[in-house]
Amino acid sequence: MTRARPISLLLLALLAAVLAACGRPPELVGIDNPEVPAESVAEVREHRLFIMSTRAASDVIG
Repeated sequence: MTRARPISLLLLALLAAVLAACGRPPELVGIDNPEVPAESVAEVREHRLFIMSTRAASDVIG
């Protein structure tokens, strides 16, 4: 019976992780969500984003 408790705790932690992973992503502010413009958020700050891709280099712009 002593082994049942650690297994049940492990299963409970696994279930919590699965449920958290299935949650909704946070609302985006600004261009991706015009319903929530950046000016309407009190503590908005500007961040620099770097986007990487696995595509091969190309001379095509865009």
